[in-house]
Amino acid sequence: MKCPVCACSLVRSQYEGVNVFKCHQCVGYLVQSRRVEDICRRDTNSPEELQQEISQSGDNNLQLRCPRCRRLMDKEDQPGTATFALDRCRSCEWVWFDSGELARFQIRYEATAQGRDAARFRKRSRQMTPEEQRVFEHNLANLPDGDSSLASAIGDGLVESLRGFLSELLRR
Repeated sequence: MKCPVCACSLVRSQYEGVNVFKCHQCVGYLVQSRRVEDICRRDTNSPEELQQEISQSGDNNLQLRCPRCRRLMDKEDQPGTATFALDRCRSCEWVWFDSGELARFQIRYEATAQGRDAARFRKRSRQMTPEEQRVFEHNLANLPDGDSSLASAIGDGLVESLRGFLSELLRR
């Protein structure tokens, strides 16, 4: 596949542990829509690394073609302190992030209530003793219909909040 901005070859890469395609020339990323939230929920990159990535950014105003299916991509304005537009292919559900946009998107997510809750859960999870982790995992496994059914029924964000609540109960 070719970069929709500079026509260089896209290379398989990882961003926050998620498989993506990267252009090493313009430092843009092509990501499956369903994987974008996975990236936001990870905290592998430090805030400093994200800020450095943003400092090297530049949003394009061009109408881009999807590297996968070659159809025109839609521009989606992203609200926030630094407004930018994502390029999304409605046909094959891929998103193009210009240089720095993925870091902006991630920082914006981390500023939401859901992002802060997820960060608190990750922190508590890292601080649990092995016994607390064992009890937590046992309790989580015994939730009705299993974690995946629960997540699809009530949403991933609520499941993360529920995990945090259960973790807090276990600490008492």
